[in-house]
Amino acid sequence: MRNFRYHLDNGKGRKYKCPSCGHDKRFTRYVDLEGASPGDEYGRCDRENNCGYIKYPPSEKKEADIELVIFDEINDHNHKCYKATIGESRFYIPKSIAKDVVGNTAMLPSWFINNNPGLTTHKMSKAQFTQPAFPDPYYIPYDDVTKSLTLKDNFSKYIIKEYGENGRNVLLRYFVGISNSWMPGATIFFTIDNRNIVRRGSIIHYDIETLKRGKANSVHSIRGKSDQKPDECLFGLHLLNEDPSKPIAIVEAPKTAIIGSIYLPSFTWMACEGLRRLSINKMQPLRGRKIVLFPDRKGYDLWTIKATEFEGFNIKVSRILEDNISGPNNDCDIADYLMLLNPKDLQKYPIEWDQPIDWNNYDLHWRWVNWLQNLESFIIDRDLKAAKIITDEMVTAGMNDLPDELTKVHAPTTYKLSI
Repeated sequence: MRNFRYHLDNGKGRKYKCPSCGHDKRFTRYVDLEGASPGDEYGRCDRENNCGYIKYPPSEKKEADIELVIFDEINDHNHKCYKATIGESRFYIPKSIAKDVVGNTAMLPSWFINNNPGLTTHKMSKAQFTQPAFPDPYYIPYDDVTKSLTLKDNFSKYIIKEYGENGRNVLLRYFVGISNSWMPGATIFFTIDNRNIVRRGSIIHYDIETLKRGKANSVHSIRGKSDQKPDECLFGLHLLNEDPSKPIAIVEAPKTAIIGSIYLPSFTWMACEGLRRLSINKMQPLRGRKIVLFPDRKGYDLWTIKATEFEGFNIKVSRILEDNISGPNNDCDIADYLMLLNPKDLQKYPIEWDQPIDWNNYDLHWRWVNWLQNLESFIIDRDLKAAKIITDEMVTAGMNDLPDELTKVHAPTTYKLSI
């Protein structure tokens, strides 16, 4: 096994002010085997969602050994590699060799570039590369969401026709909008986080009679803001604290989450918007909650592997489609199964779904961490209204006193105010 000169210093209490976001005690420096740091700027901020700063120590190799490659697009393909495109060419890049994957760029070894001739014309030497200039993320104005809530898009019309007032209420809870300017009757699924910030909007056109999916687009694309997309979060995340006692159900598509919410309101339904888009960053706000994954039938094996990689989460993967759907059709999801049933009398409702899910040893710890990190963010932003909501949740859960050690680490500003 290869021994690296530098590693993150995980010694207790050794956290510093982040050079990027400025938060105290959130930055872990790289050190060598003797504990010496190569420089104060080399390390990682633990505020992955809100900051994400990371800078590796200088390589002991020559600078020419690692070079920057600019792709048209680079995304997760699976847990082992990235899938990248340049024009019509596709490249599958092992995650073990890719460094500093930021936006549509990645640092790759020269030997890999030389073995893939299509990459050579899109590289830049590391000596030339400082930091790509990315525009500020564009967040969709909340007023644009409310203006689009006409419920006259094809998807909403179908849901209201089939499920009446209950369907209408669910559509409003998920802020389902319309995009007539792009295509008449097209549906907008707004992705709103647990701070009610509108991050993205997926646009899909459905057949009003069959609910068959047609063309797709996004709010950022039609507004010319494709390079200003904020970090993704789960569709439906804004409902996270609506009822903390409910387990979270995660599916692939927003359509499936909405239909699931109609049939099985005992869950809070969310969607990751793609088979391979279930990531640790999207899962972070759910720590401490009971989670059930409902993959599409073709995705059971992949999501089972994913669930084992999410350490510190209480996750089960449902086998309902594996056990009840037979035949060659691998494209069905939990919504297809539920729509065969009567929502008022689910005779085939699997009884095991009603059984309590055992809490593991991580849950209480991570629930505290999630609360404290959110509280710290609101305190720093001086959003006292949001901070009060968090503290009220903690009191309701019977947690009246802040745990000193966890608060020092995850909410230092809050801790100073509390003493």
